[in-house]
Amino acid sequence: MSAKGKGVLYQIKRFEFIFGMFMMHLILNLILKVSSVLQSPKLNLLLAVDNVRSLTLNLKNINRRKVSTQIDNKSKSQFFFLNKLDEMKISFYYELLDNLLSTMESRFNQETLSLIEAIASLLHMEIKPKMIDVLAKFSNTSNTDLKTEMNLLKHLPKSVKPNGISSESICLWLD
Repeated sequence: MSAKGKGVLYQIKRFEFIFGMFMMHLILNLILKVSSVLQSPKLNLLLAVDNVRSLTLNLKNINRRKVSTQIDNKSKSQFFFLNKLDEMKISFYYELLDNLLSTMESRFNQETLSLIEAIASLLHMEIKPKMIDVLAKFSNTSNTDLKTEMNLLKHLPKSVKPNGISSESICLWLD
């Protein structure tokens, strides 16, 4: 066995790794569900947005914790963990949750989610003022020009219109 393999095996057998996996089980299951939805070949845009928002909300709920607000000016004071669980929560678990949340919020920011909802609304041929504003801003087009184009699209024959909001139906429509 190579040195890399032995190193990985050693790390996996360590208490910290096993304990970390146990603590992360719930979070990894939540992420797996959303990941499966996002990787589906028949991805539904609105379902994907709902899943991403739900995951972010769940991570925020899991991440609720009390934060100390007392400032200690004594240089001799030192913090010791009472047990391994507290040490893992503070030095690993909460740090990982903070990282996950910031990554989720940067990757799936409100602007991106609003754009996806606007595209789904467009594919349903629903002309809403909020949706028009989002699409106009994204496409750098005036609201009136976009509204005119959408009215033209709305009055096309049914055979030419998009059939659903899944990624598969969008690809078929664009072809």
